[in-house]
Amino acid sequence: MMPALLAAAAVVAVASCLAWPRLRRFLHWRRHCLQLAAIHGLSAGQARTMWKLAWRVSPELPLAVFVRPSLLQQAVVRGEITTGEAAALQERLFCGS
Repeated sequence: MMPALLAAAAVVAVASCLAWPRLRRFLHWRRHCLQLAAIHGLSAGQARTMWKLAWRVSPELPLAVFVRPSLLQQAVVRGEITTGEAAALQERLFCGS
């Protein structure tokens, strides 16, 4: 019983060490994304949409969706958001440009 318990604890420890950096990065970007959404006055639904888009269209730098309007258009082309959603987000983020 004791060796199985030790083996299980070791597996959990190794998995935690491997997952922690990814989880930390995820939480870091999420926090900043939600802060930017609040600064721009986005609704909770729009903030969630921006968060999803951030990871889908620019995983290497998720916050780029807040400064590059072309990423919103890419999301429309991919079918991830509608043209209306993109227009509403673009109006809020880029003053309609």
